[in-house]
Amino acid sequence: MKKRAAKVTLRASATPRNPYKNKLEQSHRQMLWGHNYEGADNTLMRRMYGYSWSQTESQMLPYNDRVKVIAWLRNAMRNNPIVAGILRRYTLGVGTPSPRISYADTDTNDKIERFLESKFENLRFGVSSYAATFHRLISVAQTESVIGGECFAVFMRNGQIRLIPSEFCGSPKDVYDADGARVEEDGIIYWKSGAIRAYRFGRRIGGCISFDEKHTAVVPAQFVHHLGTPTRDEEQRYSPKLAPAMCAIQDLKDIMSAKTAQIKAQSCYATVTKKNIAPEIAAELAQSFNSDPDAPDFGDFITARTKYKALTAGMNHYLETGEDIEMIEPKFNASDFTQFAITNCDFICGCLQMPTEEAIIGYRNSNYSSARADKLRWHDAVTDERLMWTSFADKIQYWLIMRGILLGELDVPEEIVRERIDWIYPPLREIDETKAAQANISLYDKGLRSKTEIVGRDGRYADEVDRERVLEAVNLIKTAREISAEHGIDAADVMPLLTSKGAPLAPKVDEGGV
Repeated sequence: MKKRAAKVTLRASATPRNPYKNKLEQSHRQMLWGHNYEGADNTLMRRMYGYSWSQTESQMLPYNDRVKVIAWLRNAMRNNPIVAGILRRYTLGVGTPSPRISYADTDTNDKIERFLESKFENLRFGVSSYAATFHRLISVAQTESVIGGECFAVFMRNGQIRLIPSEFCGSPKDVYDADGARVEEDGIIYWKSGAIRAYRFGRRIGGCISFDEKHTAVVPAQFVHHLGTPTRDEEQRYSPKLAPAMCAIQDLKDIMSAKTAQIKAQSCYATVTKKNIAPEIAAELAQSFNSDPDAPDFGDFITARTKYKALTAGMNHYLETGEDIEMIEPKFNASDFTQFAITNCDFICGCLQMPTEEAIIGYRNSNYSSARADKLRWHDAVTDERLMWTSFADKIQYWLIMRGILLGELDVPEEIVRERIDWIYPPLREIDETKAAQANISLYDKGLRSKTEIVGRDGRYADEVDRERVLEAVNLIKTAREISAEHGIDAADVMPLLTSKGAPLAPKVDEGGV
C-alpha cells in the first residue's frame, strides 16, 4: 500500500499545475525559432463549405506544422495550374549547368568530360532512365527546394545520388545530453561541439512517415548534401519558399473556382419567356372565367407559376405578368478580376523573386525600360540561386572523378582534380536581343567585360564559338571554290560578293587562296 501511495504521489507531483504550460512553452519556442507560418493561417473569414470555397482550419492545416505546410503545397503543385506553371518556369529559369573542364591539356579535358557525360546519364537513384540524368536530378531538386524549402542528396556507394524530400528527415524526439546541449533535433544529429554529425531519414509505413529506430537510416554528414537557402541565423531546417503565399494561392483558387461556377450557371439558361397579357384581354378573360361556375378562379390562373425555381439547361421557362429574372451582372463582380489575379500572382512570384510576367503572363503592359528593369532583377535572383547549385555540381563532379580514379575507370592524374572547372547555365533571354548585343559590344570594346563572360551568359563557350566561326569560314571558302570551278569562275571574284550586309563571314581571298 505504501509503495502504491508513493507511486501515486510521484505522478501527482509530476503533473504541471497549469495544463496549458507545455503548449505555451512550445508556442513560445516556435516563435523564437521562427517555426510559425502565418502565411498558411486560415482565418475565420475562410470558414465556408462547398467545393468552390476555402477549407476550414481543421480541413486545411495548422499554421505551425511544417510537414502539413509542405503537403498542402505539394497538393497545390499537382492541382493548381498557376502554381504548377510558376514552379515549372522557375526551374527552367534557374536552369541546369553543363560542365566545361579546364584541368590540363585538351585530350585530358575531353577524356574527363566524356567520363562525366557517361556518369550523368545514370546518376539519380531509383527512377527511370530519362529521370536518372544529371539534368533531371537538378530540376527535381530545384522543385523540391521551393516546395519543401530544402532537399537532401545522399551520395551512394554505387555511384548514384538519391534525392530525399524534406519530410523524410526527422527524429522520433529531440535528444539532449546531461548539460542541456542538443544531441539530435529535427532529424539532425550533432557532435558535442555543435557540428553536424549525421542525418536521420525515416521510411513511409502505411501512408505515414515513421521515425522509429527500426524504420530509420542514419547517414553520416559527409555523404549528405543539404540543399536549400537559409535566411536566418538559427535556421537548421529551411522554410518552404511558398509558405508566405499560401493564403494568396488559396484565395486565387477560390475566386477562380467561384467565377467558373458563375459562368457555368449563367450558361445553363436557354430561354426565358415573360408573359405579358394586355389589360383588355385580361378583362375579357376575367369576365369569361367568372361567368362559368365550373371554371377555376381567374386570379389563380393569372398568378400560376412555372416551376422555374430549379432551372434546367436547354428548357424554355415562362414567367407570369410582373415577374422577371435578373442575372448577376458579371461586369460588377468581375470588374477587377484580372487585377486581382495578377496581384495574387505577384504575391506568389514575390516569394521566388520572379516577375509575374516572366512566369505566366508576359510583358504586355510594360515599356522597354520597366520590362528590362524586371529582367535585371530576375537576373540577379537567378545568379544568386545558381551559386548554390554550382556548389552542388562541383561536389558531384569531384566525387565522380575521384571515384572513377580510385576504381580505375578514369586514367588521369589525381593531382589535377582540384583544379578548375566551369559550369555554364542556359541563357536568360533578353527582351531585345539586338540592344543586348550592342551593349555587350560596347562593354567588350571598353574592356569592362571579357569575351568568355559575354559568351558564357548565353550558355556557350568562347573557344567553341571561335571554332564554329572558323569552320563556317572554311566551309564557305570550300563551297565557293567548288561551285566557282563548276561554272568556270575564279573564286577570288566570288568572295567579295559575299561581304554584303547580312552575309556570313567571308575572309579575304588572296591570289593563292586564303
